[in-house]
Amino acid sequence: MFWLKNNCVFLALTNALFELSQNLDVQEKLSHDLEEKLSRLDDPSSDEYFDAVMNEMPYLEAVVKEILRKYPPVSQMSRVCSKDGYKLGNVTLYKGDIIFIPTR
Repeated sequence: MFWLKNNCVFLALTNALFELSQNLDVQEKLSHDLEEKLSRLDDPSSDEYFDAVMNEMPYLEAVVKEILRKYPPVSQMSRVCSKDGYKLGNVTLYKGDIIFIPTR
């Protein structure tokens, strides 16, 4: 199944659509911004189109970042301690200890 391989993308798009449906002012502003910047470009596979989407749309970037902040694609991160005796608050960690960090 395709969607199972890209579950993070599926969830991000679902959350984005939900948030846009609940915030019509954001939806309208984003739609206007996309139309304004992309209407002058004919070929969606062109370098100019890619450049416009990636570099000329700060509002689109802000919307994407806010969606990922509100709905992080992963629930936790892990880190491995690289030295003995590292202090994390009142806890002493040793080389090889794994620390799990929640993202929500």
